[in-house]
Amino acid sequence: MGDIALRPPANFAQPNQAATFLCLGLGAIAWGAWRGQIRWRAGLFAAAYLLFGIALTGSRTAWLGLVLVVLAVWHWRRIWPDARTQWFVAGLYVFLVFCIVLQPLLPLGQLAGSGVLGTGSARQRFDAWQISLEAIALSPWTGYGWNQTALAELRALDARAVGFTFFNSAHNLFLDLVLWCGIPLGGLLSLAIVVWLVRRFSAVKRPDQAILVLLVLLVFNHSMLEYPLHYAYLLLPLGWLIGAMEVRLGGPVAAWFTVPRAVVIALYLATCALLGLIIADYFPIELAYRSLKLERAHIQTEPWTTPEARVLTHLSGHLEMVRAAPTKRLSDAELLHREQLTEMLPDGYAMFYLAAAEALSDRPEQATLWMRRFCKLKPAGGCAAAANDWATTGKNHPEMAAIRWPADTLSASRK
Repeated sequence: MGDIALRPPANFAQPNQAATFLCLGLGAIAWGAWRGQIRWRAGLFAAAYLLFGIALTGSRTAWLGLVLVVLAVWHWRRIWPDARTQWFVAGLYVFLVFCIVLQPLLPLGQLAGSGVLGTGSARQRFDAWQISLEAIALSPWTGYGWNQTALAELRALDARAVGFTFFNSAHNLFLDLVLWCGIPLGGLLSLAIVVWLVRRFSAVKRPDQAILVLLVLLVFNHSMLEYPLHYAYLLLPLGWLIGAMEVRLGGPVAAWFTVPRAVVIALYLATCALLGLIIADYFPIELAYRSLKLERAHIQTEPWTTPEARVLTHLSGHLEMVRAAPTKRLSDAELLHREQLTEMLPDGYAMFYLAAAEALSDRPEQATLWMRRFCKLKPAGGCAAAANDWATTGKNHPEMAAIRWPADTLSASRK
């Protein structure tokens, strides 16, 4: 968020993601120490090395998660084979605080430390929560559909006089669930997650159980402040951790529920096949989006076409829609498809071109709606530029010229 450019994100393009993976690395060190595969001196040195990396990321989300780890380790102090374990863990957290305080004094502070204690990202997170609550109030009982946070934000946008930064996530797992499913079902799912975590936490009796629970809680802590579970590279490891945790803490499941081996193999093969199709779709689409960005920046590229997708059809459809403005009337079915794509993947080009398509299809009310949405999501300069583009394009399309760009949308734009 706000100060992200000052914080190294490693290979994840987001500092908090990098910090969470470093926290999982701390769990791996703890697991090796419990198994006797890492001596305590080597383990402390490796943990200190990872903690320095966590300090560099400036991830307050990770710092908060590690506070919970320290408290939990003290809560379980009687289960550790070495009575000094809780002191070692507390000492490592003191080392983390020392690294955070020392960071601005180091040469690396010019790159990573200056924005660590800024409040810009916190303000944006509060904005995301406020927008989510406004959207929930507009559809409290049934929500907007699974993974339809973007649609919920558009509905909140329509109810506002002034626009906001688009997030496409509530930055809180429970808020996302309520947005998708409504307060009754979303609240029930959230309560079930809390009860499950509390029961697993209370059942810990051994170090291996504690380590697994703490790793799950670290990712869960991240999900309260951002959206790590939107990423497969965190979602899949979390699934493995939960599976290992359930084996050790879930009780005798086999006594009341048994899945035939053939069913498990079939599900596994079907999942692998689906993942393979997604991967096969993803890379051509990623390359096409890269070509589109270069094309928009007026950088010459090789000729390219929208790839045919078998699973990620919404992405290929979105690519096709945002690449060129429509030049003819579209059917009601085509317009509905474009509206659904734009509600799923809001984009300035998509909104402008959709408004144009609505105008060319003699739907002035819908065209005006998308104009207003465009301006509420764009700074005032972007809205004014779009108004000029609309007037220029309208010289060749009387249907567009007949619909004036709403004058009040400039005041609704973000400053």
